[in-house]
Amino acid sequence: VEQWRLEVRHEKGLTIGVKGLSVADNRVFSKEKVLTVDLIDLNTDILALIVRREIVIAKIEVSDPRVHLVRNKDGLLNVQTLFDKSASGNSIPGNSTESSVPVSIAVPESRKKEAIAIPQMLIQAVRIKNGVLTFVDESTEPPLNIPLQQIDFQATHVSLEKSFPFQAKASLWADQHNVAADVRGLLSDLRDVAEDNVSDVLRVDADLVDDEFAGHCFADPL
Repeated sequence: VEQWRLEVRHEKGLTIGVKGLSVADNRVFSKEKVLTVDLIDLNTDILALIVRREIVIAKIEVSDPRVHLVRNKDGLLNVQTLFDKSASGNSIPGNSTESSVPVSIAVPESRKKEAIAIPQMLIQAVRIKNGVLTFVDESTEPPLNIPLQQIDFQATHVSLEKSFPFQAKASLWADQHNVAADVRGLLSDLRDVAEDNVSDVLRVDADLVDDEFAGHCFADPL
């Protein structure tokens, strides 16, 4: 993180800003950054947390995020190894010969009653501007490179318990937006939307695809 700021204003609550966020990829996969973000602004309502025990985030705005996903020849995604110590260096999870035994620890009922309830959370608005998502699939021959650019995402009244609307658009092998999605539902329902009703919410304008851009979809090995 290059820079971060914290502001408290009576009329706007608590504002947190982060500039220059980056997360390095597992070097087994690539030398790229798996995530970079130019700027993140988050505004919260402190009074809602104190008075109503609710986490209310008025706005999250993310500018110029870059996500680099890689699937290796074994079908493993780079993001699956980011926080796995066994995947550091030149090792990949699943190749270890050491055995492990799961251990369960019983928690007394008295301790369970002492658990602090997690406040309800509501995000009033989320905006992602000018994002880029690159997916490199090394499980194909030659490797496949799918770049989604100019990603613009907007969502309102985001909740883990209630359905909410969101819209997204991006460019795929084109110099302008040619992919768009308009969805209303729960986060837990997105998998069903992607598998069963993708044609109802996802629109792709194939006429805008540049043949020259699409011709570069097969990437050189990293």
